[in-house]
Amino acid sequence: MEEYLKRQIMDTSRHQIIYSYNTKERHQFLQELEELYSVKVNCDTPIAIYMEDFMLPEVAKTNSYETLSAAGEFLEFTIIENIITKILTSPITLDEKRQTDFTNRIIRLFGNRKHERINDIKMLKELRTALLESKSFYRECYLQEDREKLSTDKLPIPFITTELVVPKLKSLLEMDSNFGLIFDTDSSISIVSAITINNYIGKRCNTDLSIKLACDATSWPTYISLNGPIDAIHDYGTVELDDCIKQYTKKMKEIKESE
Repeated sequence: MEEYLKRQIMDTSRHQIIYSYNTKERHQFLQELEELYSVKVNCDTPIAIYMEDFMLPEVAKTNSYETLSAAGEFLEFTIIENIITKILTSPITLDEKRQTDFTNRIIRLFGNRKHERINDIKMLKELRTALLESKSFYRECYLQEDREKLSTDKLPIPFITTELVVPKLKSLLEMDSNFGLIFDTDSSISIVSAITINNYIGKRCNTDLSIKLACDATSWPTYISLNGPIDAIHDYGTVELDDCIKQYTKKMKEIKESE
């Protein structure tokens, strides 16, 4: 049964919400997907990326443009950094010239040419360091209400978009499939983080990125994104790892009948 569920999650490019209780067993199950669908070159199968450090806490001004913008930029950098980290920690060996060519393309697209360290970014390792710096900056922007002293001029890479970077990452790996991004969430995730992830679920980006969002039946706000609610029929499929949906539905039915 577990092997069937793993295939059901990864062998479809459609975005998915994976309903399950927030347990150690769920976390282990999802982490095992990275081993089964590992980073490799010249492949036509998906690559699983168990997302790390993607959740932002709640803040006071959740509806402000600045807060939503900072959270959006944070997620962009987080996705690309997670993929590159998994590549760097995998056993594969990438040709140095291919690495350099890829990094140069990213710097030409997004690099701050006036930055003193921009010419030092030549390989994936240096690129990852710059991405982490930008990610940390946007986390700080999200958390602080007074953002006047925070300037992107100090960043080697001030902005980035997955839509442009991920196809180039696929080319680097000679990959003819997608990255399955596994977001293993819990109740500590902020509504703003949920909005930014829902924005991806609402996008038609699953040729390159397929969102695999794991959550408890009661904890994920599908009703909100920057473009309105995400829809189960058009935007994503569902997978049930246990009976949490059935128990939740049963409970809601009992409450309604008792009114």
